Amino acid sequence: GDPMYGRMRSSCKIRGYTPCTYAADDARLCRSAAYAYNGTDQSLVMQSLTVGNTGSKEVRLMGSLVDINRMLDKASYLPDLHYSRRYRLPVAQRDASFRIESDDVDTLGVVVSDLGNSGGGVRSPQTTSTNIVLRVAAQNDPPEVDGPTLVYATEDVAFAFTAANLAQAVCPSANLRLAYSGPLVYHCLPVQIADPDYLEYEFDTMLFRLDLSAQHGKLMLDEAFLRVADARINPSADRAAGCVKCTRQEDLQQCCACTPSLAGCTLRLVDVGDATGIYAATRQYGVGNRRLSLIGSFADLNLALLGLTYKGDSYFNTRYGLAEYIEVTVTDYKLIATETTWTKQHVNFTINMVVESVNNPPVIGRLLDETTFTNGVSSTTSVLWPVELAQNEADKCLTMPPTDAAYQTHCKVLSDSCADVACINTTGYRQYVDIDEDTAFTFDPSVFWIDDVDSEEAVIIAALAGGKQRYCCKGAQVSTADSRRGCQCGTSPCVCGTEECACRQDLRVCTPDQTGVRPGELLVELTSQQGMLTWYPPPGRVVLSSVTLLSLAAGFTSLEACVKQTETVRLGIARCATPCSDQLACSKNKTRLILRGRKPGLQTGLTSGYLSYQAAPSYFGLDTIRVWVSDQGFTDECYDETDAWAAGTSLNLPVRVIAVNSAPVISAPSGLMGYSGGTPCIFDALSTSSTLTCTNSSRLPPGGASSIVVSDVDMDAQGAGTGNLTMSIVVGRLGAGRFQLSAMSDDMSYYQAEDSSGLTTLAIMGRLAGANKALQSLYFSPGTGFIGYSPLTMSVLDNGNWGECSGDHDCGHDNPCTAYRTATPHVTDVARRTTQVLDCVVLSSATCYVDCTPLSADECCAQCNAKAGCQFCPGACDGNGKCMAGSQGGGPLFETCPLAKADGRGFGQCQVATVDWVAVGASVAAVVMVLGLGTVFVLRWAARRHASLQNYLVRKVEDTARVLGRVHLMPPLSKASFPEFGLMMGVVLIVGLYLNDALGLATPGPCDLTRHFYLDQATSLVLTLDRCDVRFVPASNFPPPVADMEGLQVRIALTSGDSRISLSASTCGTATTITVANYRPDASLYGGYFCSVLVIVPGRTVTPAVTIVATGPNTTTVRAGPMDPDTPNFGLDFGPSSLVLTGNRLEARLENLTAKYFEFSADHGSLLARSLGTLGAIPTARFQSVDADMVVGTVRRTTVQYWQKSAGQACLTAANNSLYLRPACTTTCEYLTSGAANVTPATPVYLPGASFCPSSPRYPCDRCPTNKLSTVPGCVDHTTCADKSTLQCLCKPTCEMPALSTLAKASAVDGTRVVPSAAYCD
Repeated sequence: GDPMYGRMRSSCKIRGYTPCTYAADDARLCRSAAYAYNGTDQSLVMQSLTVGNTGSKEVRLMGSLVDINRMLDKASYLPDLHYSRRYRLPVAQRDASFRIESDDVDTLGVVVSDLGNSGGGVRSPQTTSTNIVLRVAAQNDPPEVDGPTLVYATEDVAFAFTAANLAQAVCPSANLRLAYSGPLVYHCLPVQIADPDYLEYEFDTMLFRLDLSAQHGKLMLDEAFLRVADARINPSADRAAGCVKCTRQEDLQQCCACTPSLAGCTLRLVDVGDATGIYAATRQYGVGNRRLSLIGSFADLNLALLGLTYKGDSYFNTRYGLAEYIEVTVTDYKLIATETTWTKQHVNFTINMVVESVNNPPVIGRLLDETTFTNGVSSTTSVLWPVELAQNEADKCLTMPPTDAAYQTHCKVLSDSCADVACINTTGYRQYVDIDEDTAFTFDPSVFWIDDVDSEEAVIIAALAGGKQRYCCKGAQVSTADSRRGCQCGTSPCVCGTEECACRQDLRVCTPDQTGVRPGELLVELTSQQGMLTWYPPPGRVVLSSVTLLSLAAGFTSLEACVKQTETVRLGIARCATPCSDQLACSKNKTRLILRGRKPGLQTGLTSGYLSYQAAPSYFGLDTIRVWVSDQGFTDECYDETDAWAAGTSLNLPVRVIAVNSAPVISAPSGLMGYSGGTPCIFDALSTSSTLTCTNSSRLPPGGASSIVVSDVDMDAQGAGTGNLTMSIVVGRLGAGRFQLSAMSDDMSYYQAEDSSGLTTLAIMGRLAGANKALQSLYFSPGTGFIGYSPLTMSVLDNGNWGECSGDHDCGHDNPCTAYRTATPHVTDVARRTTQVLDCVVLSSATCYVDCTPLSADECCAQCNAKAGCQFCPGACDGNGKCMAGSQGGGPLFETCPLAKADGRGFGQCQVATVDWVAVGASVAAVVMVLGLGTVFVLRWAARRHASLQNYLVRKVEDTARVLGRVHLMPPLSKASFPEFGLMMGVVLIVGLYLNDALGLATPGPCDLTRHFYLDQATSLVLTLDRCDVRFVPASNFPPPVADMEGLQVRIALTSGDSRISLSASTCGTATTITVANYRPDASLYGGYFCSVLVIVPGRTVTPAVTIVATGPNTTTVRAGPMDPDTPNFGLDFGPSSLVLTGNRLEARLENLTAKYFEFSADHGSLLARSLGTLGAIPTARFQSVDADMVVGTVRRTTVQYWQKSAGQACLTAANNSLYLRPACTTTCEYLTSGAANVTPATPVYLPGASFCPSSPRYPCDRCPTNKLSTVPGCVDHTTCADKSTLQCLCKPTCEMPALSTLAKASAVDGTRVVPSAAYCD
């Protein structure tokens, strides 16, 4: 037959041909063995049946018996994916013979055919078959999670993992999933559990555990389904009797049992250590949990997962560097005891999340500490509360009298003790600013607070983006994926991936360096209609460099309005406001403040008292502070500053300025008012004829050019002319004078009388306008015989017109504070009084003063000479001349008159003298005639009595010789040698003159006061002296005319004959100076040196202001008072003037001193001052020295405030209730030294306990916990200070007290630098 292909072990021959083989059932040809072997080697077919491949449901093989058996030895069976004996047919394929309990088996059918190869006989193929039953053991296949690998959510928006949000998800590749998931169908959303064993027997009763966790948010499942499951699992106990079985959801109200066949009945929560959300004792639905763990059936868990929802933490997004993802872990509990290889399986699945940012607007409110209690344990957190004014308005807090009891009940300040929610929610607390008139209100977080939860994210976002802002890509040409990524601006053009952005390409946004606007910065605008706002560091704080003050551009009403204009969107914020060139000028007392800065800086300022408000001067009533805040949209996912500006947050914060009765103001001349004694002013109001003898020189004040004016800003606050006042003027010296009025008004009351002390008092009562009218017609009439100083004390009482409160309460007008929560209730208004002392002096009517300013020299001289007892000195005052007391021919009485250098005129000469030669000739002729007649008369007399004139002269010589001989003053005439006697007397005279010059016997001594200065015009005298002895003595110690002087006289004795010792004086004006300077070298500085100054003080005259400056290294002494025998009962009355003793080394002894101001400020020396203020109180005295011993005594009630660099060196004694003491700090502040430790005082400092807080008024720190810093203006940096403060007092920072080196002075002698002694400062 025909050859057959295939391999054969033996061949058969038919009809003599070559042996062959049939290769198939229907083969017609019998192929040769070689052809069959090579021709059927199909490698591709054979390869698919090798180990490691999926194999085939049916395999057909032809080959030799040996090969077939060999192949069957290596054959393997691979069940279908996830098939096992526990597989059950789907319900639709089951018939009546189906038994659910029976294992499912597979059948392997084997059919073998010999293809008719019979060994050469007639072809008769033979077959045989058999079925092999295969029971596949079950294995637990791991579960799988069907869900996205990435989702895009939005900040503060819940994301539901549902099919509706599939566009916001990135799903796994389908090919990758099919590679290991087999027949499972995947949908990506909603998230579901998949399990290859879902068709196995009893799968629906097997349990799984589902664990879900988020990093920065909370997760919720289908909470409606969880409610059903909870109700089915935990039926109410009160329905246990007579309840029905839960079969449908609508039966839940009556169900009392649950079976696994009902949905949700298998669900159980696994404890994860959380007690919130659905883990709470009472289920909290809608809250969510960061971690969820449930056990339940496959179906129940998937039903719960249908509602899987993610809600990020408040304000969380993934743009500022934090990653978010959801971990899903599924663990099965499919344990079957009959399966020995069965193990528990689990799968982990991660869903990455991109949470897009949303720009949260700034918020304005009140930051309050809120205390809560959990299981008896308290915790305090700061909570932002809104500003809600409805209740305050309903309670009429803005109009109710502030001193009413109802105001304290319904409108009181929120105290520090109110910290729990119940207290804060209680009505009755003011949520507006309440401040007294002319008082600063310092804001703190409980009144006004700005917050922005995501403004600081902008800083991080910008850093992550390379400092560039981000826009979202928009436009049809931009893909969804690219749009979600956003574009990075800063290059041109902006690109998303490889495509150009459709967003704006505004470089001012993309490159903030070009505009100065930085990510995270807030814009804050505060405006006030009736007040002034200040952003400035309080004492001890530093200027916040992170906050910049802006100035509103001209033409705009507000920044808030400007930024909303279309033009601003195009040109930028710089169109509306730019940084102030002078930040300090922009920070204080402004009706508008514009701040730009990051949130930490702004909040630091609000916390530390940088922001304050004060109403306009004397304003009271209602005001509003408008607050507008914009975050400039920096944290939007799609950056758009336009929307942020338009949606800026604003608040209108009401301000109630409580009226405080302002004291009246007296506007009067500050200088000395002078009246001439002996010129009384009289006005008889009852007389029909004018009897006014007063002139403008008697007006109060004198001159008539101006008058004293009383003003009161709130006198007529309740209506024009409604207020009234009481005014009084008291003459301060007995008999000094009285007042006269030239006009009176019917609506005013007047009276003048003497008080209990005998002092004249004028009182005027009535309206303010009437009082000022009376002052315009007021005159002062000096008393008869009175000369001297007499202060006029003027007092104005406003009788309580007008105010709502007195201001005398904590945080009020009289006691301002920086912590308003310590404020006490308003106090009832009180009347205000203003007192001012008018300095008045009554001068003697006789004076030689002439004002030569408007006059020529001749006119001035003529007016001076016309005055009784006065003559003009042309050479005085550098040739300008001076009118001096004296008489023609007698010279000046009290000073020296030098000849005029220009023309030689002397005292009393107004014109230059000229020679009258006729008169001179006549005079000479007359003299010659008289002498001739006299000579003739003498010659005739001598001739008549003594024969001749010669005889007469000889006789007289002899008589004189005899008399001198008797007293042994002349030798006898017989022995006299007249030439020798004459020679001897000449020699004696020459030697005497030489010795007198050599020994300086003609030089004046310390008591020879040769230089006299008369200061009758002086109002001030400055004596600059070098080692001089100064003594004040009364003029009454001297005989007339000195005793009758009416001005100060200074007499000086000074070493003469040395050009290095000089005396210069300027005594011709009202401000006089006398200077003694010693320019000798140090070696002979004071050799033979003396300087004595005698100041002669006339009686009944006000002493001008005196300043004595001690220069040089030696001591200058000052002595004045009744301590010496020649000055009993003497005292210095400076009246309205001052006495200042200052310099390097001074020793002063004073007694019975009265002045308006007294100061002793010497580095070294001593002071002994007794009975200060005998004639009148000394309002202010200041004593300062480095190491001088100072002893001061006074008979007046006194307030003393002292400060010492070293403690324990002050001794203060006084009668009971006559001394008020304000001590220095009990600790020290040390200077910081670069690179060195602080110096510790040698004496230990007492430090009280932390709980110690004295309340005694003797301590200046009245509220220890809140008074943390010194309050010295201008100190804005305390970082360089080393404070060791106690609760009694706070040390001043170093920056307020310059180092001693800065107080160094140049020596007046040699110019060397003198530094005060080092000491601790406090």
